[in-house]
Amino acid sequence: MDAREVMVELHGGQLDGQRVPFDPEDPDPWIAVISDHGRYPGGRSLYRPDADGVWRWECDLRPEELRPGPRPRAGAWNRSTARRA
Repeated sequence: MDAREVMVELHGGQLDGQRVPFDPEDPDPWIAVISDHGRYPGGRSLYRPDADGVWRWECDLRPEELRPGPRPRAGAWNRSTARRA
């Protein structure tokens, strides 16, 4: 874990209760965690903090949705713009 990362607990979805590292300096308003237990094995489960700072499950992403590319601007995430590598 990098010195600037903090551990966050995930709520909902297949990874409920797991703790994962998050870099508060990352410009993305969400994290996509590799998961073989979600809707798309080999894909990722997407989590973002709610208004209270609780990291809530949003959806599962297919492996092919994980291509590198432009990052969505804050508050603009949707399935067609998700490109977390």
